[in-house]
Amino acid sequence: MTMSVDLLLKLIVVVSLVVFRIYWLVAEQRAYHNLPLTSKRRYRLMRIFRILEGGFYGVTLLMLAGFDPLRFTPTIFSYFAGYVIFYAGIAVALAGRMALGNNWTHMIDYQIKHEQKLVTHGIFTYIRHPMYSGFIAIFTGLFIVMASWIYVPVFFLLTTYIFSQAKKEEYLLARHFGKEYLRYIHHSKMFIPFAF
Repeated sequence: MTMSVDLLLKLIVVVSLVVFRIYWLVAEQRAYHNLPLTSKRRYRLMRIFRILEGGFYGVTLLMLAGFDPLRFTPTIFSYFAGYVIFYAGIAVALAGRMALGNNWTHMIDYQIKHEQKLVTHGIFTYIRHPMYSGFIAIFTGLFIVMASWIYVPVFFLLTTYIFSQAKKEEYLLARHFGKEYLRYIHHSKMFIPFAF
C-alpha cells in the first residue's frame, strides 16, 4: 500500500472520529437539560476528561503527520479488519446513545435522572452497555488502522476504566430499579451479545 493511500485511509478514520465526537457533544448538551446540578467534583473530572481527550487527539494528529516511533506495518487484511471493527464500534455506540435518548448521562456522572426510565429495547435487548462496547471497538479498530503500539496502553486503561464504571452503574441501576433491573440482567449480556 502506498504511503499516500495509507495516510488517506487514516485521515478518513480520524475525520469519522471527529464527526462522531461532534454528534456526541451535541447530544450530550440536549441530554443535560434534565440533569440536576452536581458537585464541583464533576466539573473537575470533566476537565480532566477533556484534557485527556485533547491529548488523545493531539497524539493521533502527530501520528498522522508521521511522528510515530512505535509504528508497525499492517497487512491489507488487518486494515480491512480495523475499519470494520472501528465502524461497527461507532454504529453500536450510536445505537445505544439514540436508544437512551434523554436517559443518558456522561460516564463520569453515573446518576439517576428525574423520571429516568429503564431502557431495555433496541440494542439494549442484547447488551447492557452498548456505548462502552462501541468505544472499546472504536479503540481496537483505531489501533489496527493507525498501526501504532501507542494505542495499546490507552486501550487497556480505557477498558479497565469502562469495566469498573459499568459495574458502578449496574449497582446504581439495581438499587433504583430493583427486581426489574435484576430480571433485565438475566436476559442480557454486559458487553458482547450472547457471550459476555
